[in-house]
Amino acid sequence: MLKLPSVNAVVVGLYFSVLSAFRIGWRDINMGNWIERINPHEYQLAATGWVKTVAGIQSIISVYMVALWALSYFGSPFD
Repeated sequence: MLKLPSVNAVVVGLYFSVLSAFRIGWRDINMGNWIERINPHEYQLAATGWVKTVAGIQSIISVYMVALWALSYFGSPFD
């Protein structure tokens, strides 16, 4: 029988995904740190093993997607 994950595990997974996506920044401008400071509890999530590789790939893809959004919203790169 298929066992579904608990709601808490899904929420923590989504939170880690958002932090991984916005972790990349420049000097003091780092949205991942800002999102992390909103949390009322003081702990830090860190990936290990193959999850670290997946989180890194997700971060690179999310930066690429934000760059595509900015180019398509503020300019017309495909004209």
